Amino acid sequence: MDPSVDRLVTAALVWRAAPQADGVRPQSVTTWLADPGVEIPEAAAAVHGVTTERARAEGMPAAQGVIEITETLLLHNTESVINQLKHIRALGASVAMDDFGTGYSSLSYLRSFPFDKIKIDQAFVRDLCETDGSGFIVRAVIGLGASLGMTTTAEGVETREQLERLRDEGCDEAQGYLFSRPMAAEQVAPFFGKWDCRFVAQLCEQA
Repeated sequence: MDPSVDRLVTAALVWRAAPQADGVRPQSVTTWLADPGVEIPEAAAAVHGVTTERARAEGMPAAQGVIEITETLLLHNTESVINQLKHIRALGASVAMDDFGTGYSSLSYLRSFPFDKIKIDQAFVRDLCETDGSGFIVRAVIGLGASLGMTTTAEGVETREQLERLRDEGCDEAQGYLFSRPMAAEQVAPFFGKWDCRFVAQLCEQA
């Protein structure tokens, strides 16, 4: 097994379980697997490794882990990959498809495997409020996710207008520079410690 994949998945779950400053603890931690050289069985083995009796005793449940993959990883050995993804879900972790809508076979993969989450590519979110049809595509993906019982996450949210539109369309989650730029693990707890209800209310206030 590639030790880098094992370290990635294990470190994410261990970090999620560790005590954080001010008692702040994220609800979940995502491991993003996008390199075509990554093997899904390696990720499955890593998830399995942190769901042992010892790991559960130390507060590292796989339920707080999300394995996020791109369509590229599904292009080869699809049946084998799907079986491994089912194994990951059986262990308690969630599986998300990144950049949904940009590949050739995204819809067929949804039929093959019940993802827990689909992430709307930022290319559609960026032009969400334009008149090029992106808004209709985003609405369709959100509706598809709701019908299939999958959480929808919008990527690349940078403006309040985009956030308000996504909320009106019923999108479950959003991520992007409107909330924060990437940061080191040790910066997360202080960041959330400052993220109080007043800030959220101002951010989400409708015009």
